[in-house]
Amino acid sequence: MMMTINALSLFSITEFMDEMVKLKEEYGKHFPTMSFNILRFPSFQSIVTLPNHIRNERADALEKWIEDNKDNPLVHDMEIDGITRLIKYTRVMETGHANTSSEMSRHRDFKTFYTQYDQRRGKNFLETFKHKDLQRWFVSIPETEIKPVGLFDGDATKGALHKNELEKRAKEEGWVLKPQGANPGSNEYKEDN
Repeated sequence: MMMTINALSLFSITEFMDEMVKLKEEYGKHFPTMSFNILRFPSFQSIVTLPNHIRNERADALEKWIEDNKDNPLVHDMEIDGITRLIKYTRVMETGHANTSSEMSRHRDFKTFYTQYDQRRGKNFLETFKHKDLQRWFVSIPETEIKPVGLFDGDATKGALHKNELEKRAKEEGWVLKPQGANPGSNEYKEDN
């Protein structure tokens, strides 16, 4: 079972792994075998977006799972190794990839995305994720005011028409706190640096 681990996966992963062990009990050690792939894009859904105290608490839960299952003959060494890498990543990494958004931008994007998701799908983040520290952190993230300017038809050749307006709004509303990896050939980059 190949898993792609994002920030929210950490809140149910140990229960999921318990279910995988139950399947192994029924079908044998190799069905399923677990692999742990760490999501890096989009950066706001990455583990590194979570505050350190939550990340460390989730890493502790993974370490406990390993302790409880390290001698289980149904769990492969490579599965334990994958979880161990995930624990180290969860505790140590600060950015998911080069040129990632600032921490505040990732936080705001996280809240905006899941708030809009809840509205579109009739869901409720706080009812879905009962982890108290996650709930407190989510509520503490400042709202990002979004003023829709209309619907776009998806034609990529028309995307540049609103670029300047969107860049201005992003700076005014704090979406872009300090751009990273700016295009070194652009005039804006040369003026700012």
